[in-house]
Amino acid sequence: MLPTGVLATDPPNLQVVKDHIRDEFPELWELIFDKFGEAGTDIGQAFILFFAVGMVSFIYGILVCLVRPYKHKDGPKEDQA
Repeated sequence: MLPTGVLATDPPNLQVVKDHIRDEFPELWELIFDKFGEAGTDIGQAFILFFAVGMVSFIYGILVCLVRPYKHKDGPKEDQA
C-alpha cells in the first residue's frame, strides 16, 4: 500500500483501482474484467476440484511411504549366480 500523499491524497485501495480502470479504460474492462465476474462460480468449482485431487494425492503419497507395498519380503534370499 502506498503512503498517503505520494501519488494521491487518499490511500489507494483495490476499489479505487477498479473504478479507475472501469472509467478510463472501458475496452480493457469489457475484454478482461467482465468475464471474471461471470466465471466466478466456475473458478470456485475448479479450485474445489483441484484441492480435492491434491489432497487425495497427498494422502496417497503418505500412505505409500507408511505401508511400503514395494519393499522386499523378508525371507531366504536365493543366489543370483
